[in-house]
Amino acid sequence: MRILSTFFLLLFFLKAYSQSIVVNKVNQDGSRIVSTDEYVIKTGFTDRTPFLYSIKAYISPDKEITYYLGLRINSMYNITIPQNGIILFKTKSGKVIESKQQLDDYKTEDVIGTYFPIIGMTIHSSHGVYPISYEDLLDLATEGAVKVRVETNTENLDANYSEKKTNTFSEELSSRLSLVNKISTQKNDIREGF
Repeated sequence: MRILSTFFLLLFFLKAYSQSIVVNKVNQDGSRIVSTDEYVIKTGFTDRTPFLYSIKAYISPDKEITYYLGLRINSMYNITIPQNGIILFKTKSGKVIESKQQLDDYKTEDVIGTYFPIIGMTIHSSHGVYPISYEDLLDLATEGAVKVRVETNTENLDANYSEKKTNTFSEELSSRLSLVNKISTQKNDIREGF
């Protein structure tokens, strides 16, 4: 019994740390929309507004890729990320990467929230989508981010990451970027394999 429970626990941790593609939609025109799963990087145990990151991409019929960085903020209050609101990343080498949020304001906020009876609180999730160049994604994937600042409707939220968290940021982003790039080489045809 002990071996069996250890095995299931190991499978749970492997699943928790595996990266995957959650959206892989081929359109009639041969374009493709791809999105990875999210990963959370908390600043510490008591982080009240953790940031969750994902990579999204639009792959045109001629295989040109437009990359986006997806951001979700979990919070105990409702946050709106304004359209054209800025996100800033500072890498290990001190390079600052900047992007502007593309969704309409009202599409970024979670008005209802999810109530968790165990903790007796409602958690809201706010979403933002930031276009980002491949070069900037590559810098973040190799160096990681030591600091992130996100503009919201009420305040600018900062996340300062330790060296360990910076390395985790780099590893997680690198794995997801590799997955997206692998998908981009696949044939874009809705009729494929039908």
